[in-house]
Amino acid sequence: MPFTAEWRSFGEFDVVLALDESGAVREAITATPAILHEFLTGMDGLRSWRGDLPVEGERRAPEPWGALVMARAAPHPASVGRKQGKRARNLRLVEPQAATLLEGELLANEIARLREEGALPALEEEASLARIRIGETDYGDIWTAPIPESGVWPSVGVGDSDLVQTAAQLAEGRLADFRSGKAALFPVVPFGSVARIGPVDRLIGSPTSMRRGALDARLFRVAEHKDDRKRRRSGAGFVVKPAKQVSETLTHPILWGHHHLYERMMTLQPDAYGERRAGAQIPAGAESTVFFNRDFHYNAQSVMAGVTERPCLGGRAWPAVTFGADTDRAYAFALWCNSTLGLLMHWWFANKTQAGRGSFTVSKIPALPVLDAGALTPQQRAAAKAAFEELREHPLLPVNQIDEDDVRAEIDRRLIVDVLGMDEGLCAPNEPIDLLRRKLAVEPQIAGKKRERVVFTEETRDGADVIVERVTRSRP
Repeated sequence: MPFTAEWRSFGEFDVVLALDESGAVREAITATPAILHEFLTGMDGLRSWRGDLPVEGERRAPEPWGALVMARAAPHPASVGRKQGKRARNLRLVEPQAATLLEGELLANEIARLREEGALPALEEEASLARIRIGETDYGDIWTAPIPESGVWPSVGVGDSDLVQTAAQLAEGRLADFRSGKAALFPVVPFGSVARIGPVDRLIGSPTSMRRGALDARLFRVAEHKDDRKRRRSGAGFVVKPAKQVSETLTHPILWGHHHLYERMMTLQPDAYGERRAGAQIPAGAESTVFFNRDFHYNAQSVMAGVTERPCLGGRAWPAVTFGADTDRAYAFALWCNSTLGLLMHWWFANKTQAGRGSFTVSKIPALPVLDAGALTPQQRAAAKAAFEELREHPLLPVNQIDEDDVRAEIDRRLIVDVLGMDEGLCAPNEPIDLLRRKLAVEPQIAGKKRERVVFTEETRDGADVIVERVTRSRP
């Protein structure tokens, strides 16, 4: 019998119940937006959920928890492997549909011919994808790929087939050249094998909502944020500030608001503080200095992973990341995440149901391929740390402008050449990494419908050299 979960209306707030095979309540969790999102979309994490409400006495049965809103089932582990070995065809058409019935029939016949002749290449192989041509007309590409055991199908909605193959190979530790097909190798492992995601955001509540937690989060930059948004769109511009001297007096600093204006650099600053509730306990290891962006607005935000000056708590969008005793791994991790290669992996494996945005449930993050910092030599780690320290307070453009970002290009060069020891020619103008940035910037799921363009200018204000951010109406 599969594990099940139920969403029930429980008095002033809702609750999600995780049930065992017998139908008894195993865990009871306050139904925050994040929990409901995971309940509706990410049932794979059901067995690892830990409740914040006591399950005692009659409440071991689901009925006393209130009226049933919805019930869902997660597959039993014995059934998960049934998709293993199965494959499906993936089709990318240049045009969304055939113009006539005859054209559609010819297209279907060509796809059937390629299948019957065994001419459909596997995505994970290094061979080029099969082109669909009828006469002189090029209709697109076709390939086969393993059916995912769970989660999103990465290649859905991708506009450039070169990115499909590059991302698939990058996930296996091969950096492929679009034109020559040659690949350079480097160590890649699942996120969960090198780092641990800290406590999820239900540790933190809010005094203005039904959220319950050990802390109540209070934003301290609300008015300033409104003024900065106005300056950014006006001729005055918004001064991009380094994240120094911000959190020295805070007891429980939190990355909570997720405002892109204050997240342009790899060094992040907390935008809230937590007030501990009476009798509440903060779990050991809840704080960290490294954070991962699991709700990435590609056409507005710049940073995939960031570092704070002092330990902080992570909110819903910025869960904490810990590396155990080997804290030096954080530098290579942050450098990888904010490189074009790391961003490509985030985009490839993220849930991309909303244009210009990619998200992960907490249970999906451990499967994300990242650079294996543990496999780097001491010299490579030193190079990663030096690169991060030099670039950490340089503002980055949003991901949809990655093709015009000189700082991102320097991060790529320092990672690929200085840390991984690959050929410097890969990062030269009009070469593979430069071309990869240009392709990624125009992907529909990256750019969305965003027409605004962020511009950084160096200016002198009050006797100090600063970087000012402004917005123009459209990309050139």
